Amino acid sequence: MGLKFHRSARRHRVGIRRQRFVIGSTTPVRVPGGSREGLDLLSWVGLDPRGEELEITAVDYGNGDLGVFHAMATKYRTKA
Repeated sequence: MGLKFHRSARRHRVGIRRQRFVIGSTTPVRVPGGSREGLDLLSWVGLDPRGEELEITAVDYGNGDLGVFHAMATKYRTKA
């Protein structure tokens, strides 16, 4: 699986390292055909190494690659 981080994934100042941690440590929810183009979306919610809960969304290009375009801390910031 190849990960590409779009510029928008950094809009809320969540570092790539923190995003990779959540993606690697949680199971995504798949939304079939959820993108404007009809591609599947994947969404993760989990704790980063700081104990802050993040939500991350990526598009599945269908060739094994994912494009992460959204990452932000949730409203309910959970500390481990």
